[in-house]
Amino acid sequence: MKVELMDVVTPLLVIGISKSDKFWEILTSDMATPQDNLDVTASILEYREKNGRSVHKYNDGYHFINEDGETRRLDLQHHLWYLTLDGKLSLVPSLITGTAPKRVLDLGTGAGIWATDFAEEFPESEITAVDMKSINPRFHPPNITFTTANYEEDWSFPHKFDYIHSRMANSSVANWPAYIRKAFDALAPSGCLELQEFHLATSSSPTFTPSTSALANTSSLISASAAKSSQALIDISTLPALLASVGFEDVTVALEARWPSNGTWPDTNKEKELGRWNNINFVSGIGGFMAWFLPGLGWKGEDIENLVEEVKREMKDEGMQAYWPVIVVCGRKPA
Repeated sequence: MKVELMDVVTPLLVIGISKSDKFWEILTSDMATPQDNLDVTASILEYREKNGRSVHKYNDGYHFINEDGETRRLDLQHHLWYLTLDGKLSLVPSLITGTAPKRVLDLGTGAGIWATDFAEEFPESEITAVDMKSINPRFHPPNITFTTANYEEDWSFPHKFDYIHSRMANSSVANWPAYIRKAFDALAPSGCLELQEFHLATSSSPTFTPSTSALANTSSLISASAAKSSQALIDISTLPALLASVGFEDVTVALEARWPSNGTWPDTNKEKELGRWNNINFVSGIGGFMAWFLPGLGWKGEDIENLVEEVKREMKDEGMQAYWPVIVVCGRKPA
């Protein structure tokens, strides 16, 4: 059974991608036959209207105009996390109760979407948003400073932080113990580190995702390529012990969840919604992942493209019940 076009179209409309947009064409070109009724339901719109965040206050002229497809995918991915965390930006207990940290570090900020939302919710906080590539959004809250830095190198921030946020660093961090140690050292006493991570390799019962499937093959190839390079994938279940070994206290797994391959097979409404969003997120990003990882194993352009197309077809198959584990781990530096 194929994913219905409505499962793909509704999330696109929510984040502001119109039917005249080229990104719309890219993401829907391989889906089912178009339907006439593409109205956005109020129930889905409510997700982004919580806390006054309907798509983005600083969206105009920034995220969806004159930006490439990857920036737009990061917007969509941010909303996927927003749904996963039930409308929260963080699961650190003090932040859930509304206590604003004075200084915040956002590692791997990407397009700065999380940092912008956080700055809106906590206008009294000072956010430093860091990424390895240049970040220069034209519109952002005044309490954010964007900077470019390689967090694999020595950190040289002028002050300590009360809260450090790290999301989706798996496959981009070469040395996780060193990364966690740097975060520990960069925190003020009683400061908190939060890791919001996913496992790039798929999980599933062999009944639903056989070892001969393109999805299973892709997972094995990416893991093998990452292990061969300096960006080995970390088993996210080891993160709590890693934080504790560095010296963090009150280490907790605040969330364990999964992102289904599509929205047709999960049992719960929440996982169906996560599946719809993850399907678009994965399909729009898998080409970039494959182009990055597979040449290291000797794969050429046409072979990579063929495998990407096979994966996209399987992502629409209800019988291929794959998912990606996600986890949120929090730890506090001793006072």
